[in-house]
Amino acid sequence: VRHSAQDDVRALLDGIRHSVKLFQQGRDWGALQRRHGILGLIRAVEITHGQHGWHPHHHVLIFMDRSLSDEDREVLRGALSARWRGVVTRSGLGEPHEPDDLHGCCLTPVRQSEYLSKLGLEVADIFTKRGRVAGSRTPLQIAHDIMVHRGRVADVVLWRSYCAAMKGVRFLS
Repeated sequence: VRHSAQDDVRALLDGIRHSVKLFQQGRDWGALQRRHGILGLIRAVEITHGQHGWHPHHHVLIFMDRSLSDEDREVLRGALSARWRGVVTRSGLGEPHEPDDLHGCCLTPVRQSEYLSKLGLEVADIFTKRGRVAGSRTPLQIAHDIMVHRGRVADVVLWRSYCAAMKGVRFLS
């Protein structure tokens, strides 16, 4: 979802959690699953912090009953992206957080074994994970910086807000 440095991380996480719930319910979701051959999903929560504030997002593994052509994959990506934009707007996050078509939903073809390994590393190898964009840090990088910089106040504030927001959050569903 779109986010800014002014957004509260807990509010973002709550809004995303509610959006995911809306995304995966109703007749329209069932019809979309049947039409595209979606058998099930595994979601992993990831969060980073950068110049635009907290960036919580999900990596989702979609199990399909068939391989998709490039055209079929683009049709599915468009359907998932449109659905995601709609539920984010209705979820309480509202229009300021509505994702754009480019960033809201990316659909990358992978074989199960490739992505299951990646997903396992996303969850289990949190100590070597790094932010991808310059200036972006994972929560453990923030914690490391607290130790290195002897408790820099800005990092301590970030760490405390992260800990409070993540209490009870499932990292893998």
